[in-house]
Amino acid sequence: MHLPLAEARLWAREGVAIRDTVRAREVGLSLAELRRWRASGFDAADAWEARETGVGIPEAVAWREAGFVLPDALQLIRHGWSLEDAIVARSRR
Repeated sequence: MHLPLAEARLWAREGVAIRDTVRAREVGLSLAELRRWRASGFDAADAWEARETGVGIPEAVAWREAGFVLPDALQLIRHGWSLEDAIVARSRR
């Protein structure tokens, strides 16, 4: 994917690593959306991976509030787990 220098600079000013910038752009994540993710306590990698998985901020927050880190939650979601099922399974360990 071609990343224009001007756009790379915009993302860099936001403190986003180039690999995260490229991935964010590939999944259609905008800087405005990234700012909303960051305001909710997530980083750029969390934001693009959630976007890629089809998870929005409210769902990501719910998983975090239940004690799951987002990368783990997204893996569970991709494998068809609901938050409720994951909580039950975790409590059975």
